[in-house]
Amino acid sequence: MPRHSQSLTMAPYSSVSLVEQLEDRILCHEKTTAALVEHAFRIKDDIVNSLQKMQNKGGGDRLARLFLEEHIRNITAIVKQLNRDIEICSMSGASQLSVHPPGSNVFRSKLSVLSLLNDHQENSLNKYPT
Repeated sequence: MPRHSQSLTMAPYSSVSLVEQLEDRILCHEKTTAALVEHAFRIKDDIVNSLQKMQNKGGGDRLARLFLEEHIRNITAIVKQLNRDIEICSMSGASQLSVHPPGSNVFRSKLSVLSLLNDHQENSLNKYPT
């Protein structure tokens, strides 16, 4: 096989590898998001159970407010961190995008990954405004 053919076949492989890396990062962030949201809901359930016990004993409004405030702070911190992580991935992808000529397969692949990242971030901002 001529040398120029080998170099042409290697370029798409490495670009696919970069796209796969970005997709793996997105998947990892989605799993992290799901785990954190699940943890937050468990905390919420604990709060509800504690409040019900407090109400049965008479009182607990102040403690309920403190639990709720803490829960809201935790959720807000989780969403902010995830948005920062997504923004870092987007910036990384955008900087890699500038290396490739517009119209190339690599450019289109990276553009689609960036689009997915931005959609994911917009969805999380709409669900959990910070």
